[in-house]
This record gives sequence, structure tokens and C-alpha cells, in this order.
Amino acid sequence: MKNNNTNSDTFDIEIENFQSLKDVNLSLVQGINIITGRTNQGKSAIIRAIDAAIFNNGSDEQIKTGESSFKIRLNNQKHNLVFQRNNNVQNEKTTYIFDNGEPQKKVGKTQLPEVIKNFNITEVNLKNNTKIKLNFWNQNDKPFLMDKSSQQLYEFFTISS
Repeated sequence: MKNNNTNSDTFDIEIENFQSLKDVNLSLVQGINIITGRTNQGKSAIIRAIDAAIFNNGSDEQIKTGESSFKIRLNNQKHNLVFQRNNNVQNEKTTYIFDNGEPQKKVGKTQLPEVIKNFNITEVNLKNNTKIKLNFWNQNDKPFLMDKSSQQLYEFFTISS
């Protein structure tokens, strides 16, 4: 899959050896982007790769069969990150690299503050243990907050900055 969009307001994505994907390069434009295609072509794997990088979810099962590592690069023209997992190392299999800096080991299972700050995509936990991912929808998700009750909406807006 290739998209060679040269728009300056793009969100560029490179995915290597993630699930069924071997080598994918996409440029998403500002606004809503829709990925379409035939069944079993990797559309959902693209979404899962972006989700894994943004929300700190790396595991051995995500590495393409027959490969030893995956790499996901995200670039919003201001900041970039590389999220990678390598089975060839004993410790610290999953690392982040922000803005071409030094690799940092993955810490915990929560979203990293650098991702929230640099990409403006966050997960908010409401009091009733409902999690809402802002500015990111998975396949079949309803658009932003449309499936929430009035109480959940009130709670969300009162705790959000």
C-alpha cells in the first residue's frame, strides 16, 4: 500500500512487519480519513498498528509471522515517533524513539505523556471505568462521543481540559 501525498498538513505512517503487514506507507490528511479495500488486505491491521504506537500496546503476537520485529513510525510534520518491538533482545523488547532521540524502553501499559503532547491524541478514563480515546476511532467505533449518555458526556467535559 502506497500513498505519496505531499500535502504539508499530513500525518505520515510507516509500518513494517506488523501482523499481516509487510511494508505500508500512508499519508493521512487533516480531517477524517477512511481506509477502504477488499477483505483481508490489512485495513484493520493498519488501525491496530497506529493504536499500538499511540496507546503503548506492544506484544510478540503483533510481529508478522516469520519476522523477529515490527516498527511503526508516525510523523505529524512537527514531531515523529518510532514504536518498535524486537524479539531478538532479552530485555526491553519494546522501545520508543521521539523526534530522532535516543531509544526509550516501554514503561507500563499506559499511554506515554510525550505521545499525548506531541500528537494530541489521548485516552480519558471516566469515573465509571469507561475509556474514551479522543481523536482516534477504531473500526466500527461510533463517531466522537455519540454513543455516550448525558451523564458520561457531562463527566467527560468536566474532567477534560
